[in-house]
Amino acid sequence: MAIWDAQLKLLGYETLSEQTHGGREAALAITQLQSGAFHVKWIAQDGGNASCCGTISAEADVEWSANAGFQVKAFIAHTGSELATRVVKAIADRKSVPDTDASDVAVNALKTMNELQHSIDSSSISCYGSELTNHDYPDRIEVPGSMITCTAPIIDSSQTAVFAMSYSDWNEYKIESAYAE
Repeated sequence: MAIWDAQLKLLGYETLSEQTHGGREAALAITQLQSGAFHVKWIAQDGGNASCCGTISAEADVEWSANAGFQVKAFIAHTGSELATRVVKAIADRKSVPDTDASDVAVNALKTMNELQHSIDSSSISCYGSELTNHDYPDRIEVPGSMITCTAPIIDSSQTAVFAMSYSDWNEYKIESAYAE
């Protein structure tokens, strides 16, 4: 991201990868705030697979001054783990899950895990953009867009809950399937 003056003289630039520690960053939206700062939304691939795609949705407020250059404030990286945590907690609390958050297949799988006393440690959900290469999914998942993997330990068990998540746009994730391995 760069900033120029009215005469198109480059004043400074900020590399978005310094925040996400990934690669292949692409700014999707830059809006000016009332304070004069900018709110920036971008995607980046996680650091694990350079050939992969934008699996991290990031956002930050960025301030510029001639003395200090760019100052990044309020940085947040979304990986899909927030959605997975919300869905796991909703199912544990016997609440409904919107279709936009999880498929029927995933909801039924997570309900079955609960019925079998497989409590997922929702505070330890981790998502990464490995394009499903680390797990052998028992059911063939065919959805538009790209897929990532999320995992979480199952409490009092040596098993792990695995989530196949699709993502289609900035911070738009959906759990398509789930199982214990």
